[in-house]
Amino acid sequence: MKEHLETLWAELDAKNPRKLKAIVGMDGFVDEIVHVVDKRHDVANFDRISTIQEYGEMVLRAAGLSTNIEMVPVQVRAGGNSAYYPMLS
Repeated sequence: MKEHLETLWAELDAKNPRKLKAIVGMDGFVDEIVHVVDKRHDVANFDRISTIQEYGEMVLRAAGLSTNIEMVPVQVRAGGNSAYYPMLS
């Protein structure tokens, strides 16, 4: 990856900046990874739902009813996407 970036930098550095064209896009987001609680035992212990299918079935069982689906945060990290498409000509 480092070699690719160095090559790209060298190519860009050799170009006339007034003639460069690029499309730059960014999608900044914060990802929060959670565990969905299946059964809570006490304040510190719970069984978690392990598949999306189980989660979907839980949601379907709650259709038309009042429900609570507990989610326990596990990790917060930078997410999203960024893209740079140089048009070197």
